[in-house]
Parts: sequence; C-alpha cells; structure tokens
Amino acid sequence: MRIIQIVNGLDIGGKSGGAARFSLELSNYLHQRGEEVSIAVVHRFHTDAEKYWEDYIHRLGMEIIHLNPNDWLDLLQTIRTLKKECINRRIEILHCHSPVGSLASIITKWGIPNLRIVRTEHTPVPWGTNLLGKISRLLFTNLLFPICIDMEVGVSKPITNMLNKRIGAQWCHRSVKFIPPVLPEKYWKRINHPPKKEPTGGQYIIGSVGSLRKIKGYEYLLKAIALVREKYPAVELILVGDGEEKQTLEELSTKLHIQNAVQFLGARSDVLELLERMDLFVLPSFVEGLPTSILESWAVGTPVIGSDIPGIRAILSNEQYGWLVAPGDIHALALKIITVLANPQERDRVRVNARQAVTAYTIDKIGPDYQNIYSELLQ
Repeated sequence: MRIIQIVNGLDIGGKSGGAARFSLELSNYLHQRGEEVSIAVVHRFHTDAEKYWEDYIHRLGMEIIHLNPNDWLDLLQTIRTLKKECINRRIEILHCHSPVGSLASIITKWGIPNLRIVRTEHTPVPWGTNLLGKISRLLFTNLLFPICIDMEVGVSKPITNMLNKRIGAQWCHRSVKFIPPVLPEKYWKRINHPPKKEPTGGQYIIGSVGSLRKIKGYEYLLKAIALVREKYPAVELILVGDGEEKQTLEELSTKLHIQNAVQFLGARSDVLELLERMDLFVLPSFVEGLPTSILESWAVGTPVIGSDIPGIRAILSNEQYGWLVAPGDIHALALKIITVLANPQERDRVRVNARQAVTAYTIDKIGPDYQNIYSELLQ
C-alpha cells in the first residue's frame, strides 16, 4: 500500500503533540512491514524539537513532504502540493491526524477518485476553542467530514461516542471505530524496571508534560504547588513542553514566590528520563483525547493525577490506575497531591495496576487494526 500520513507539524512538545507522535509510531510500524509510507506536514515551526523529529524520521528511512512552505497557513498551496504528491506517488490512502489535513484531503480526493481517506480524531475540540474553531467544528467536523471521509477513528471511547452522535454521521449511517493510541516503543523496555526510590526529606519531584496552553490548566497546577509547599516545602515542579503561555506561567510562578522551585524545561527529546525522575505526574487539563503522557508515566512507574474530564476519566477511573480531580479546582488538586505523597503504599498499588494496564497499548495490537481499515477500503 502507498500511504501518506498527514500531521499538523513536527514540533512535538511545542505546538504539536500526541497526534503527531502517534502518527510516527504508526508510520514506522507500517514502514517496517513493507508499506510505502511518507509523512506530510502542514506547518513548519523551525524549532530544535522539529529538527530532532525530522532527523528521527529520516533515520527510519521515511520521507517528509512539506505541504506549505510559508510560516502561515496557505490552504490552496497545501492542497496543490498534496494533490501533486498523491498523483506522482500513486497514493492509495491519505491518513489524516489534523483537521486542516482532513479538509485538504477531501478537496484533493475530488480529482483522484480511487484515493481513500482515513481520519483519526485525537481531541474533542479540533480547530481550537475560539469562535472560529466552533464554527469550523460545526461545518467541517460535524457535517463535511462524516459525509466525505471514508473512515474515521476515535482514540478514546468518549471521542468515538461524540463522533457517532454527529448529524452528518447519523445521516450517512456511518460508524466511527475506536482504536486507542500507542505507547512509544522505547517505553516498553522500562516497564519491568524498579520504580524510583522514595526521596528523603520530602524532596518530591512533581511534573507534567505537554504544550503550555490555556487548555492544559498549568496555572492551576502552579497555584496548587504553592499550597503543597506549605506542607512539603522541598517539593519541586518540572514542566516539560513549550507554548504561548510560557511567559505568563513564569510570571505567575514569580508572583506565587515559587520560581526557584519550578523548572520550565521546554520541548525535550529525553521525556522518558524526565518522567523517571518524577515522583508524581500531574495532568491538570481541561481538554484531552487520550493522553499518551499518562501511558508513558504508567510505563516508567510514575503515578498519575489527572483532571476529571472524559478523556482522562476513561483510563483513570475508580482510582485503580490513578487519581482524578475536578479541573480548575486548586484546593482539591493541592489536597490530592498532599494525600498521594503521604501514602507511598497507595502509590505502589496504583503503580502495579497501571503497569499491567499499559500493556494494552502496543503497536503490535493497534497497528493491525489500521492495516485492516486500509485493506478494506481498497477492496
């Protein structure tokens, strides 16, 4: 099969996240099994993180197609480049991991009737949370996509259920498949490693990984850490990722007088090692699909606290694999952190459960599901 995987960008840990990372894992799986796979990128960000992942793709032996040479989105140029590449490479499958890529693929398909489109939805709020994003979700995600795209996939059951309830999906009598995301391969080698030892003197390291955006809720985590330090003054926080909220969050940490206890590490390629340093991983988001950062934390034995939202609740339910806190509730989050830190036996219990649960997210289990989708569409 000849396949193009379309991602928003490769600035993973900055303006790109789990969707792009999953696409690379799936692409490598397909590439190793003899499929012709290329990665098409809508946006370029000219960052160190982007350069790292571009080099990674080239080392795997796959090609990168830059659909848009501009620093701003030129949709017409994106479509022209995509159509040219599809014709020259005789592409059979376009697999989209971004809403803009999905829209460009639909228009591209008009001139290539045998082309098939697969779309994986990684977030409950594609297109963003502003007014333009809401209009785009109504017109494109809810109406156009279910009518014009050959197969859609949701990475979590809440997302899948949401997509199946759309007006367009009901009109077309199309059912969205649920296929979870994948734990990156290198994390499997750490599953049987012993967890980090209990620190002395309350010198706990709390951390989080993700782009620094409003919807990630990091301002509430900073405020919660200020309260936690009243009980555990040696607690430190590390935030891995970059984004438009970085300066605001740095200023907030100074205002809270915790600037010396917080490290803003930016986008990093050594996330695995940083997760292993953490005693507790906290994801205070307001919106998530199914966060691979939680799966990665499970694999290295780092317990997780997450917001009580559908995408996180789906995997942290009943305090079996982690703990839930209402999003934006600073005092509840601080209390939960203090309670978890004070109970190492509870952390051990959850750690064991989580390491067992994460075995369901292997590429060898999930990759064949996508291969079957491609094959069925091409029959």
